[in-house]
Amino acid sequence: MYQATGEVIATNNQQGSDHTAFEYINFSLTEKERTIIHNSPTLQISNSKDWSPIDFAISGQPRGYSVDKLNLIAQMTGLELEFVNGFSWPELVGKYKNNELDGLQAVYNTQENKGMGILSIPFLELPYATVTQSDTPAISHIDQLKGKTLAIAQGWSIIAPLKKQYPEINLIEVDTLRDVFMAVKNGQADAGIDSHLSLLQTQSQFFY
Repeated sequence: MYQATGEVIATNNQQGSDHTAFEYINFSLTEKERTIIHNSPTLQISNSKDWSPIDFAISGQPRGYSVDKLNLIAQMTGLELEFVNGFSWPELVGKYKNNELDGLQAVYNTQENKGMGILSIPFLELPYATVTQSDTPAISHIDQLKGKTLAIAQGWSIIAPLKKQYPEINLIEVDTLRDVFMAVKNGQADAGIDSHLSLLQTQSQFFY
């Protein structure tokens, strides 16, 4: 079942996680570690609405690569996780800062994020990419965006570094990654930016 905008809101496809797709090393917990986990409450973890295929939700059910990865860790350690969704990314960040969430995922390794807590070791490489109109020359370096307008989903941790390091780029923040595409399509922005994988997924879902 789809919304008019194309988002999947319900499906009868099997969505079970296939943890065998991940490579991992078996390990044993110490008695102290097992005690800590046993005495720990259920951890409240963020779950974005629409950052497919990394972190998203369908009918309130958490989906995505990072969700599967965290569920695998929970299965291996005995940790109890509860994913909290239904909120925008800025709202989830706000909940984390207000101690309503125990963890944010998935996040980039930035100074801003380092200042909010302890970052895990990266478990996925997500290079940035841009989307432009088909008749626009390809962008191979961010310097090509100087003097142009760049659309980005609101709340992204790279917004502050972009503004500081590239003040010549006019940044406009929009609600969702789909809105990034729409801003480019409608001429509000010369380009949009996000992870390459998420751009491809959104393009195939809404703009094929």
